[in-house]
Amino acid sequence: MESNKINKIKNILVGVVFVFVIVLLGFVAFETFKEEKDLGVKDKKKDEPTIVYKDHYSYDKLFTVKTTEDWTEVEEQKSLNKSADMELYNSNLNAYFLFVPNSKKDYKNSFNNYKNVVFNQKKSEYKANVTKYNDVLIDGKTSQYIEFNYVNEKNVNTYIRSYAIETENYYGQIMIWTLASNQEEASEKFTDLVSTFKEL
Repeated sequence: MESNKINKIKNILVGVVFVFVIVLLGFVAFETFKEEKDLGVKDKKKDEPTIVYKDHYSYDKLFTVKTTEDWTEVEEQKSLNKSADMELYNSNLNAYFLFVPNSKKDYKNSFNNYKNVVFNQKKSEYKANVTKYNDVLIDGKTSQYIEFNYVNEKNVNTYIRSYAIETENYYGQIMIWTLASNQEEASEKFTDLVSTFKEL
């Protein structure tokens, strides 16, 4: 009788110890997996390059845009356009950024009228076939852009975006362009770049 009780107690103890060992092993395995996963994420983050942004200011210091570090000011001011207030170049994309402002004090018509003038000028000058006008938010106001390809006098095919924008005190034109072969790579970068543009 006593031995039966002892055997039962032994069996219970063995069962408890067995369950405890299983739980302990499971916990250790889970913690090991979690640690390896965390290390993998850390290593992945370590491998990813850090993107550095910098501010560029217009010549009159009234406007700014944030860019990745591969954008620089052109060497000679107003070399892209004599009315330019900001001119940037990206050697990696072989791309250019150009901004021309118009004070609302000097231009009394509506933004809708202004953008029609801008886009009609581009369609005429570049013989561009434009079928889509893209709405975009810049500096808190709705603006628009068109995009088209243009073969210049040197037979180089370019991809061009032309923006008509409005800020608190100005209407403006932004043009960004690159080689046609860079369009896919550059398109999202152009969008990101222009979205940071603002009047100070």
